[in-house]
Amino acid sequence: MENEIAYITSLIGDSTRTNILWTLLDGKAYTATELAFSAETSPQNISMHLNKLVQADLLAVESQGRHKYYRFSRPEV
Repeated sequence: MENEIAYITSLIGDSTRTNILWTLLDGKAYTATELAFSAETSPQNISMHLNKLVQADLLAVESQGRHKYYRFSRPEV
């Protein structure tokens, strides 16, 4: 359990990932491009951060046509 907490805190301790999570607090789902803009980073950089958050089960991703939308994976997040 202690290792899991350390891992999660290291993820959210990154300023780009903190900005992503902060943006998602309104309960909406956003594309990677929208999140890159709000986090003031490049689309290439945001992809790596989003993948880490999805792998940690903090975010869920849904495909709609050509777009992928990211949101919190569950209310507890």
